[in-house]
Amino acid sequence: MVTATAAASKLPINVGPLTGLGSFCLYTARALKQFSDLYMEGERPEVVWDLRHVEPTHMSMAGLTAFLSVAHRLRQFTDHAQPARVVWNPEIFAFWDDISLFRISQQYDLLKWPEGIIGGYSPGQTNPNTELLVVPYENVPDRTVNIDYWKTWKDSVRQKFKEDLLLRCGRLFQPSRRSGDFPQELLDNVAVACAELVVNSLLWGRSTAFVGLQRSGKGITVAVCDSGVGFITSIRGQSKLRAMNSKDHAEALAIGAVVNRREYGLRRVINTVIKNGGWVIMSSFDTEIHWKDSLWERAKAGAGRIEESALDLKGLMNAIGSPVRGKPTLDDRESGYCKAWDYGLRGTRITFEIPLSTGGRF
Repeated sequence: MVTATAAASKLPINVGPLTGLGSFCLYTARALKQFSDLYMEGERPEVVWDLRHVEPTHMSMAGLTAFLSVAHRLRQFTDHAQPARVVWNPEIFAFWDDISLFRISQQYDLLKWPEGIIGGYSPGQTNPNTELLVVPYENVPDRTVNIDYWKTWKDSVRQKFKEDLLLRCGRLFQPSRRSGDFPQELLDNVAVACAELVVNSLLWGRSTAFVGLQRSGKGITVAVCDSGVGFITSIRGQSKLRAMNSKDHAEALAIGAVVNRREYGLRRVINTVIKNGGWVIMSSFDTEIHWKDSLWERAKAGAGRIEESALDLKGLMNAIGSPVRGKPTLDDRESGYCKAWDYGLRGTRITFEIPLSTGGRF
């Protein structure tokens, strides 16, 4: 544990193995809170990212995407890139090169690598169906000034990102000997779901969106992460939801998941993923919800078939149950669960996976 005095100059943050969202939160949230506390006291701590514990083939795209999002947020409070501690490993470095981590780090001046350490590896040797993307937060219109223009802008951004995604990452959806053809309707729904999550980060999170995509032998995995205002602030900023006055992040996540019935939104994203045998993890600050078929159906039933302004919040939260603290049980992992952390991460992180074995049921 770094003392407050030492942290005023250097604050090492161990990112852990980056095996998932939960792993990244577990390893970094407490130190990031220390950074915030010191900054509020007038200190200017320099974060040093410790990446020495990642291992080849064990890193998840969700963990890497969340890491870049947080590094981008902290970069706003410094006048230079944040130093990174690494152990040179050709497998790790080739993977980071292949998925554009080095390029994004340089483009946004996020990380300062040890002198001369990048090189000596052969890129293009890892899974080509893996990519990191960034959608900057810029030129977002004010919803209260012109609602019609705001809606038009939202639809155009969603469509543009979907087209860019299919153009830049089309190989994710190409047939392979291992998984066969990728159903066209499933392709479209994955792309639209990803685009919707990006639009949510820009509009409601008011933050740059970081996107991680991967196709493996198991399925398609998508992670969209931002370090914006989070679900509670987003919900309180929407007039039709303000009356619900969610008291904690669990309620805010649950409301955000089920509330939108009429338009393409998060509810439809989750429905699409669950319908195809997949799962969704939503995370904001100190809470995350793991949506699987059983929990998702209970939550929708608990919320009731009524308008947003009269959503049955008590029924919804009773259906979800009390947040798990510590390690979830096997039953929790099978059916879905809500989890609370001692320390949280600013912003919103949503990841989903659709197994290719489903054949794209619609």
